[in-house]
Amino acid sequence: MKTQTYRDFDAFADTVGDIDATMMLQNPRNRLWLIEQTKVAGAHLQRGRLGSGNIVEGKWRSDGYGVYLPLSDRREYLCNGRPIDTQSFMVLDPGSEFCISTAEPHDWCTISVQASQMPTSGHEDGGSTSVRQPKCRASRPHPAVARRFYAIVDAIMTASAASEAFEGSPAARDAASAAARLVSAIVGETAPEPSSGTNGRPVAPRREILDRCQELLENDQLAQIRVCDLVAASGVSARTLDTAFREFFGTSPRRYVLLRRLQAVRQALLSADPDADTVTEVLFSHGEWELGRFASRYRQLYGEFPSETLQHS
Repeated sequence: MKTQTYRDFDAFADTVGDIDATMMLQNPRNRLWLIEQTKVAGAHLQRGRLGSGNIVEGKWRSDGYGVYLPLSDRREYLCNGRPIDTQSFMVLDPGSEFCISTAEPHDWCTISVQASQMPTSGHEDGGSTSVRQPKCRASRPHPAVARRFYAIVDAIMTASAASEAFEGSPAARDAASAAARLVSAIVGETAPEPSSGTNGRPVAPRREILDRCQELLENDQLAQIRVCDLVAASGVSARTLDTAFREFFGTSPRRYVLLRRLQAVRQALLSADPDADTVTEVLFSHGEWELGRFASRYRQLYGEFPSETLQHS
């Protein structure tokens, strides 16, 4: 088993496996991020402890099914806009797009199983080659199944930490088989995503609203985008836009855009040459001109000034 502890959120984000995603930091309380990972006979298990909230948007691995279980009580986890808790799961088909967001420090664990290792009786297609739209969906609460899921994660992690010989042993193969059976059962029993939201509002229009906003955010200068621009791009009222963002990302459109701006600048600073580039040049290239105000926001989120990030690069 591999255990890694980070003081830097981006380093932690690069370590999380099974996803091709963008992870945005929010509301750091304790600047410490820990992840435990082990692989046994086609199953990949991860357990994370985050000293912050985050928003993760991306795709699940294309060759395996995954199940994500929240581990922190009194925290709101949003899976594609639907709340899940410590008794319910985020279930991911191979290649499915997902968004998981949490505003506060939290813990989580996942089990990922290769599609070829999935028992044929536990889910819809049994790993067959039939074409089906990959989905990410939230399960209903299953307290007993959630307890069993975490018990398997904890037992395999404990055995893997006890001896390096475990991962290649018959015991590991049996443990991976038990994990695959449980993941298969959860995938098979998860109800399809409902056609309406919590207030009877169709889900599809919200997805369309967010897609239009994402297109604007990806193609325009982030520093120049205001909420009114998102309202115009989405074709809905400011109130409807705010509701869509809060339900899906757990934060307001204004806050979401700010996090995107800060993340974009940080990535640019980390890839810059500290001997040739300056913080001012990087900020100007991203449309940022209120240098002191931006630096203050940046330090509040990342625990360091932009100049320190540039030197670390």
